[in-house]
Amino acid sequence: MVKLHGANLASASFAQANLSGAQMTKANLDHASLRKANLREANALRASFYEADLQGADLSGADLVNANLEFTCLRGAQLGGATLNGANLTGADLSGADLSGASGLASVHASWIMLGPEQAPTRLEGEALRSWLGAVGAAK
Repeated sequence: MVKLHGANLASASFAQANLSGAQMTKANLDHASLRKANLREANALRASFYEADLQGADLSGADLVNANLEFTCLRGAQLGGATLNGANLTGADLSGADLSGASGLASVHASWIMLGPEQAPTRLEGEALRSWLGAVGAAK
């Protein structure tokens, strides 16, 4: 098991890395590249992924409680079964992300997110955002 508790990994590259089950509590992964990385069952409680690239990453079953995912690219990411209580998703790109079975969606912090194709993304905010989160959370 990889232990990265409290590590400062800002701007690091973990593209396609196997970090399954990694202990990443309070780690700083701001601006990091984790494209197509395996983060299944990772413990990223209160970790920061500000403006990180998690496109196509597998975060199935990850603990993302109170994680900072502001302006993070989660395009096509697998978040099935992830715990997102209190996570900050403001400005995150969730286009094509799989959130089936994710918990805590009603308590995420997000004033807006991006959805849709890369060529024509749509900004979702306010009641439309809350409705989308509710619908995604209900589709377990």
